[in-house]
Amino acid sequence: MEISGSTISSLSLLLHEFATNSVKYGALSSTAGQIEVHCADRAGQVVITWSERGGPPVAPPIGKEGFGDLLVRATVTGQLRGDISREWKPEGLVIRLSLPRQSLTG
Repeated sequence: MEISGSTISSLSLLLHEFATNSVKYGALSSTAGQIEVHCADRAGQVVITWSERGGPPVAPPIGKEGFGDLLVRATVTGQLRGDISREWKPEGLVIRLSLPRQSLTG
């Protein structure tokens, strides 16, 4: 799949933010924790799924969004023209990015 330089930078920023949060609060804060990243092309949308497991119990954050959350949302919805969802499952956090295929090359 072809990806432009600016898109690589945006995706790197997102994955770095997810990994940092996982080290602080999620699966990567535990020696038994694991991360799985899955990418799929679905009808012109690239879907990237970040799944954590083996870490401490998870719960949705309470209170205001932090700077990282604002940065992630702005990157996904603004720069990449996509959507993001988070699901706090008992076994770990699942993040789904859905990006228009054409936003990856431009």
